[in-house]
Amino acid sequence: MHTGISVVVSSGRGAIPDRLDDVRIGECRRVAEFATLDDVEKQLGVARRSHAALHKHHAEDVIDPKTAMTLAQQVNEALRSAHGQHDKLMKQLHETESSVGN
Repeated sequence: MHTGISVVVSSGRGAIPDRLDDVRIGECRRVAEFATLDDVEKQLGVARRSHAALHKHHAEDVIDPKTAMTLAQQVNEALRSAHGQHDKLMKQLHETESSVGN
């Protein structure tokens, strides 16, 4: 039911959003801890900026493998963290819905 954020994160369009722009954000903010959404948004911003830096680095005449690897790892770590925070949020929402439904 609450899949809007995961669609933004894993849209497969090649773009990493800087912020979560989803119709369910208001609902998520009311139910979940603000820190969880803020952490997801922060990590998506880190991933987006690192991805842009990696793209810029690859456009240069000389590509330094260490720099490229560092930037790629930053993207992966930020997305991994955002995904973990997203899972935590979805669990919180599910538990809240379950307790309301009883």
